[in-house]
Amino acid sequence: MYARLIAEKLLNHKLTIATAESVTGGLLSSSLTDIAGASRFFKGAIVAYSNELKKSLLNVKQSTLINHGAVRVIVFVKWR
Repeated sequence: MYARLIAEKLLNHKLTIATAESVTGGLLSSSLTDIAGASRFFKGAIVAYSNELKKSLLNVKQSTLINHGAVRVIVFVKWR
């Protein structure tokens, strides 16, 4: 349900999205790609469950993981 709303907003504004997930295990990207025509708005995903992958693929700093934990909004904000 929410995935369709996200898709509609992206298409209406001519935007695309790529995702980085952890404990969701790819649930968001799976929901988005279940929508017909997802290639018009969905670029791809990284599922970085381990801290090692968060650091190497997403450039999340070790200090951020230690100070805030791996599953926090601050980690996303730092990554952006």
